[in-house]
Amino acid sequence: MAWVRSEYAGEFAVLSAWLSMVLPWNIVYRASLPTEPLASEMTIIRFPVFAIQFRAPAVIEINGQTSSAAGLLEQMYPGFQLFGDVFLATPVGASSHYGGTMQLGSFAWTLGALAIVAAFAVSIAFYLREDELQERLSADPVRLIGGLLGVATLALSAASVFYFFERDFAGIPIPVGVVVMGALAVALLRVERT
Repeated sequence: MAWVRSEYAGEFAVLSAWLSMVLPWNIVYRASLPTEPLASEMTIIRFPVFAIQFRAPAVIEINGQTSSAAGLLEQMYPGFQLFGDVFLATPVGASSHYGGTMQLGSFAWTLGALAIVAAFAVSIAFYLREDELQERLSADPVRLIGGLLGVATLALSAASVFYFFERDFAGIPIPVGVVVMGALAVALLRVERT
């Protein structure tokens, strides 16, 4: 049984791609461990093509002078400062900043972002010129968008697993949007087109 009626499959595909583009796929909260010398906190909300980091660096007081651990956080995590303690990072920037398992997770994030951007581009073309796109493509645009969202789901799931392996450093990732994106991909791939 299909989740979407065939006459609405095109609209559903377009909305699915657009929702996947703006839906945060991963949310992380990281607080310092009790054994760490600096008690800092950070929340990361990862969207397909960027991540917003809310950093709360520890403030250290030595001999009446206060100092912030913001510099240490800047060395540990990628991104550039937007304002205050809010930073912006990209998947490519994260890939070049990290090493090891975190780098593999960032590569997977980059692959997922590329798949979502491709699905978004196809959805815009499908929205603006549906007939022309269906004539030019050998594949059904609805299934193409569903397949691209499926690739993104797999890549971002892999990224979440890699990030989970480094949870002491990066915090525990909660792949909220990955579940929604996967459900949309399955719905698009199962739709019966007439």
